Amino acid sequence: KNRDNQEEATQKFQELQEAYETLSDAQERAWYDSHKEQILSGGDVSDGGVKAATRVDIWHYFTTTAYKGFGDDGSGFYSVYREGFANLA
Repeated sequence: KNRDNQEEATQKFQELQEAYETLSDAQERAWYDSHKEQILSGGDVSDGGVKAATRVDIWHYFTTTAYKGFGDDGSGFYSVYREGFANLA
């Protein structure tokens, strides 16, 4: 019980309920079991060519070494961040 923060407790309970519903389905459980290593390592999990999980490394965008100048060339500020936001979408 979390009487001090009911909103957080409700959110956690909802997440647990969704996980239980998903893993109660035999096919869903088998899929997660067969992809356990990729899921836990944070790698891409593909099924039939469709990415089910993707991880984008954004940390290098937080320094000025991510770009060179403010031009539209491939290494310029606008090009680098345009590409970065496209990868997130």
